[in-house]
Amino acid sequence: MKLLTLIFLFFIIIGCKDTDDIKTTKKNKGKINFTFLGEIKDTLIIPNIKYAQYSPVITFITKENPYIDQVIVMDSNTKLDSLEINFDEIILRHQYRLENIYYLFNSGDSIIYTSIKNDFPKYHVYNKEKNKKYMDNDYAILKEKVLGKIKPRDFMFFEFSEISPSKENPDDMVMKYLTRLNSQYNLESKFLDSLYHKNMLSEAFYILQTQKIRFDLYNFSISTYEGDEYYIDNKDLLLNELQNDSLVKYYFFKEFLQRVSFLEYSKGGEIKEHDVLEQYNHVKKSELFLPQSKRYLMHNLLKQIANEKSTLDFESKFQEFSLLKESEVLISDIKERYLTDFSTIKKATDSVYLITTDKIKTNLKRLIEVHKEKVIYIDFWASWCAPCRAAMPASKKLQEKYKDKEVVFIYISIDRNFNDWINASKEEGLLLNKNSILGVNYPSAKFYKELKLKSIPRYILYDKKGNLVHQNAPEPSSGIEITELLDKYLLK
Repeated sequence: MKLLTLIFLFFIIIGCKDTDDIKTTKKNKGKINFTFLGEIKDTLIIPNIKYAQYSPVITFITKENPYIDQVIVMDSNTKLDSLEINFDEIILRHQYRLENIYYLFNSGDSIIYTSIKNDFPKYHVYNKEKNKKYMDNDYAILKEKVLGKIKPRDFMFFEFSEISPSKENPDDMVMKYLTRLNSQYNLESKFLDSLYHKNMLSEAFYILQTQKIRFDLYNFSISTYEGDEYYIDNKDLLLNELQNDSLVKYYFFKEFLQRVSFLEYSKGGEIKEHDVLEQYNHVKKSELFLPQSKRYLMHNLLKQIANEKSTLDFESKFQEFSLLKESEVLISDIKERYLTDFSTIKKATDSVYLITTDKIKTNLKRLIEVHKEKVIYIDFWASWCAPCRAAMPASKKLQEKYKDKEVVFIYISIDRNFNDWINASKEEGLLLNKNSILGVNYPSAKFYKELKLKSIPRYILYDKKGNLVHQNAPEPSSGIEITELLDKYLLK
């Protein structure tokens, strides 16, 4: 009774605050409407480590495509005003303090996002009069209010925040942490049951949260130093969970599938050298995974093959994957990401082929000719290259310094994934830059081999006559070194 009183008092307080401070949005039938008030923030603090952003922060899944998360907000500390989503229903996932918070929304919902209690995310649906008795969207806030802060079920966080700074035996610390997590699991299970039996949570949300905390515990246990032993000791239980094929729409189940897939392929950790091609073949032949799970895993491994293996390996496996039934949405995703329609030029060696953001084909020779009579400074980079991204502010300053002079700055990404390049270009302010392009046949082209382009960032310089005069030009942050060089060739 004491618990229930606390719950109701808590929601009277936050409920009054919301209705006083927020104006409702006009309902748009057939769409899910979001209004965001304030920045999308996170207050995660990892002891002993400088805070590093994780992304994406807010995504959603649909029943039409349960495999691929669609991104709403990529990074925390982002400002977003409003958004319309044209689906009958979505499952929204907001990653906050390493916790995945889930929300269920339907067509016609008008939702306002705010942040309370140190920027804790809050989504309020204004048109759901009939469901006002349910507290689904406030569950995460209520859980912290009643149970206190829950320890993140994330082994990397635990490793950095508790194991690294401690002198205690790591294995002993893991066992203690697992004991705490099991205790948290039991407390939250009872808390969920209490709310559900009091008719304070909808059945759909209750089932989702029950599944989530169970799989969060599995995923943490498998990811520890003794994860192989845990898997072997609990193999029957864990393999039985694979029967929940419809859960593939949830991130926690996708994570579980990836871990089980790897442990089955590696025979419980016996195989130390990981080969993504062999794991792909193992999943393809395995009878453990039901259809949706197998499609997800093969798609995920195919992306790894595209990023890590040769073009021939990727094309061979993609051809196999294209024959899978009910995989159209995944096949389209691979075609979009890895430019399969450009497979011929991806293998070409005679020229450096380039693709614009609009997927218009060009080449380096043509680009140099277009900018003849100008000094050309080329920056080779990629979305995954941290030093490349760190150099971008200096590059922009250099570009600003020479904006009224005959110097052209060209950015050539060697990303294999078109979507990753687009997203990174957006973040770096290069998306609308007509001289930001994708090197589609890296590393096949003879030019790359002659240049010995094996590491990035790398900068090269062409003079006004179109001659390559520096194969290793100074970086943008080199100060007088790069400015003297540019000035020298401007005078020639």
